[in-house]
Amino acid sequence: MADPNRMEFASPFDERLFHEGPPAMFTLDPMGRLRVDPERTREGYLLVGSPEGHEAGHFVLVDRATGLRMYALVSHPVLATCQPRAEVHRYPDYASAVTEAMKQWTMPAPQALDGGDEES
Repeated sequence: MADPNRMEFASPFDERLFHEGPPAMFTLDPMGRLRVDPERTREGYLLVGSPEGHEAGHFVLVDRATGLRMYALVSHPVLATCQPRAEVHRYPDYASAVTEAMKQWTMPAPQALDGGDEES
């Protein structure tokens, strides 16, 4: 699994596309690496047209139907903010956004029962 504190791209193609290509959305693959998400990028272009410029943004998208959280890196923020089926939350950096998205997969530690020494 990739380091949750450091952005790691799935391939040189994905990294170059993020830095030099047209605006796109990137999501985490099963190994925790960033990979372009062509379907969500295409949907964004269909909704808002072709965004101009480059402004990296770290987002957590929360599906309105299921509550599932997904980290998204975009090279233009409109690709995240135009999501019609998600609540969109922007974070200042990769680590804080990924940490927030991954909270859904952690379980709280069990709590001790009160009065543990009482005999029946």
